[in-house]
Amino acid sequence: MDYGEIARAVSGGVREREVPYAYLFGHGDGGGGGPSVEMLELLRYVHEIAGGAHTIFSEEEMLCDVLQSSGSAEEVHGELYVENHRGGTYTTNSRVKKMVSRLEDLLLAADFVASLQTIGGQRAGVDTLRDDWEALLTAQFHDVIPGSANYFAYSEAFADLGKSLDRVSKFIADQVSDFSGRRGLAGGYIVLNRSRYGISAVLDASSDLINLTGEALGGTW
Repeated sequence: MDYGEIARAVSGGVREREVPYAYLFGHGDGGGGGPSVEMLELLRYVHEIAGGAHTIFSEEEMLCDVLQSSGSAEEVHGELYVENHRGGTYTTNSRVKKMVSRLEDLLLAADFVASLQTIGGQRAGVDTLRDDWEALLTAQFHDVIPGSANYFAYSEAFADLGKSLDRVSKFIADQVSDFSGRRGLAGGYIVLNRSRYGISAVLDASSDLINLTGEALGGTW
């Protein structure tokens, strides 16, 4: 609620031309946090700033009604706002970006393992990861991942991402254990390649070198 913005709109000829002017207000980016008590108190004096213009306090649905009933409203096609500065490559908070990257990788691995279980006729229960996908998507919001959110947002993000990392890691371990156990592979090591490419590599597992050559679920050890 900024009286200066309202005064500029009125001085720009809103009252003389009798055209509607919508002033949206509230806390946060885009006012999504809703109005505060102070903002609502300031509404009492808007008519003095508006200089005689007829003022109405209403919900946003009223704006849609005004636009639909106006025969002279312009139509704009295409983007109205360029978000090139939002959610870019750089960040002021490397920890959250690292956690987001790690959780994204684990969730993709969880989907891969779940698909193996499904092919084998087992229900992996991947729907239990819904909250973890939501935690990932929330952390990818344009104010969180670039480091422009506040302390409380990051406190919540770190807590949610940490819990999801633990849950998804356990989910993968449980599903792999069940998958290998049903095939008589319990104990030892099992290596899953979830990429579309064959890999030749040397794995160091507890000081035992394993030469691995072959496809995702087979080959020569």
